[in-house]
Amino acid sequence: MSRFGRIQLLRLRIAAALLLLVVLAACQDATLKKIAQAELDVEQTQATAIKSLDTLYSAGSITAADVQTVGGILKQINVANGQAIAITKNLAQLDPASRSNLRDIIVPLLNAVNAGLTNGVINIKDPTARASISASLSAIAVSLTIIQQQLGG
Repeated sequence: MSRFGRIQLLRLRIAAALLLLVVLAACQDATLKKIAQAELDVEQTQATAIKSLDTLYSAGSITAADVQTVGGILKQINVANGQAIAITKNLAQLDPASRSNLRDIIVPLLNAVNAGLTNGVINIKDPTARASISASLSAIAVSLTIIQQQLGG
């Protein structure tokens, strides 16, 4: 991912985070509020992971192939979390159709993140870099699990 691409992605993340803060402030549905908070947590953790990935690559702690692998996972997270935010941002209450649509996004994404933790991160040679990236992806997996639990799945 180019530096320009990372900067653009971070700008989008900031805008989405601000939008989610507005949603959280106005939300009365406790389940929806927990989901929106978890979506915000995913946004913030992903932004941190992108910065970390850039720093680790610049320091020579990870290879270009590692960046491609982890960057691919982060891209999946970006797309899916964006879709989830698009569903929740205008809701006052979580209806059954929205619940189902969110579940269709979150469950495969959580599986992909867990697979990345199991298969993708394991190939990173530098133990500090591996631990850093694993911590970020694990934090995202926790937030996705919270969403999944709130959806009843």
